[in-house]
Amino acid sequence: MIESSLETLTSSVGMPEQPRGMRISGNSPIRVLVVEDDAETADLLHCHLTEEGDELFLPEWASGLVEAVIRLGQPGIDVVLLDLGLPESNGYRTYRTIKSLAGWALPVVIFTADDRSVSRDRTAGADDYLLKHENSPAQLRQALRKAAAGH
Repeated sequence: MIESSLETLTSSVGMPEQPRGMRISGNSPIRVLVVEDDAETADLLHCHLTEEGDELFLPEWASGLVEAVIRLGQPGIDVVLLDLGLPESNGYRTYRTIKSLAGWALPVVIFTADDRSVSRDRTAGADDYLLKHENSPAQLRQALRKAAAGH
C-alpha cells in the first residue's frame, strides 16, 4: 500500500534533469539528504557534518520516506544518509524503496541501529552500512565522501 502510494507520488513529482550522484566539481560541497525520523538524531548528524566548519557538507533533512522521495524528485542531492527505521517503512525495504524510486545510481549510506545480518545482506548494494552506536563523526564524513566520490 505504502509502496504503491510512493510510486504514484514519485511519478507526479517527476525526476530531476541533472544526473544523480554527479558532483559539479571536486571542490563543491557534498549535498547530503539525511533521511531520519528522529529530530534529535537529525540535528546531531547536522552538527557532525558541519562541525569542522569546512563547508564540505550541505545536509538537508527529510523526516520520513515520503518527504525524502519528494526531495529526491528535485535535483541537487549527491548522497543519501538513510536510517532504515522510518514510520512508513522499516528494514531493507526502506533502502530498496529509496533506490528504486530515486534511481539506482544515487549513492546511499545506511546509518541505522539495525545490526541484523538479514538487513545487511538485503542492503548489499548500499555504499556503506554504518551502525549509529559504533561510528564517529569522522567515520561518517569519510563514508559520505567515499560514496559521493564513487559515483
